[in-house]
Amino acid sequence: MHEGHRNRMRDKLLSGGIENFEEHEIIEVLLYYCIPRQNTNEIAHALLEKFGSLRGVLDANADELQKVPGIGPNAAVFLTMLPQVLRRYELERFEKRPLLGDSTSSSLFVYELLKGLPEERCVSLYLDTRSRLIHYEILGSGIANQVGIQSRKVLEGAMRHRAVSVIIAHNHPGGSRTPSSGDLAVTYDVMNTLSAGGVRLLDHLIVTNEGVTSLENLGLLKEKDPQKTKEIAEVYEILNKTAFDGGKGKDDKEVAKLRDLLQDKQRIVRKINGEE
Repeated sequence: MHEGHRNRMRDKLLSGGIENFEEHEIIEVLLYYCIPRQNTNEIAHALLEKFGSLRGVLDANADELQKVPGIGPNAAVFLTMLPQVLRRYELERFEKRPLLGDSTSSSLFVYELLKGLPEERCVSLYLDTRSRLIHYEILGSGIANQVGIQSRKVLEGAMRHRAVSVIIAHNHPGGSRTPSSGDLAVTYDVMNTLSAGGVRLLDHLIVTNEGVTSLENLGLLKEKDPQKTKEIAEVYEILNKTAFDGGKGKDDKEVAKLRDLLQDKQRIVRKINGEE
């Protein structure tokens, strides 16, 4: 009975593609290849009940997956490996040494590298004289807001790969695309450390599921004066507290005060940039 049903599902996949499949059917068919002789339809429904969606299933770790009846070590490894394989596939769609000298190409590259990750991850991209990618490496991963970028480690990587320029990137899982004051502090630390070693920081990119923010495009890599960058950082910190939480948890007076402060800081930044 199971074999006949599996054959019909495979035929459905081959004839119409995956677009016409329900979520539980996608998981059911995936499980054929690691659970040979069980009713994977029931297991697929159990997985969706626990994790809520196909993405939730594929983002779950092996230990959590094995708490679902019918999922053993092999199936857990198979499911956790799938997102990693897909990310590798997307990266290999690029040339072996893609040109990343502009924010569009570099944003596309890091978006494929970091999109959809449940944990925060920081990476550095090392480029040659023509802004071609020499190598990229993961600097750290873990709980959001607790993964730091060590400037010395970035410089050591640049020296090791004989890079003339570097792009750093990290994701904000479920967060805003607006740089925080912490993001800016890291940016200037890395920029100054690389500069002392004769290496240029081309950009710092922030990735969310909605897109990528380039600090270079925002003009935030141009200013090195500590007091001026402090003012810029404060503007973005206020933006994070107002525009991106809609004032939740704040009364009207507090929101109005934050917006007035933001306008004052923005005037200062415009003066810094010679716009007033």
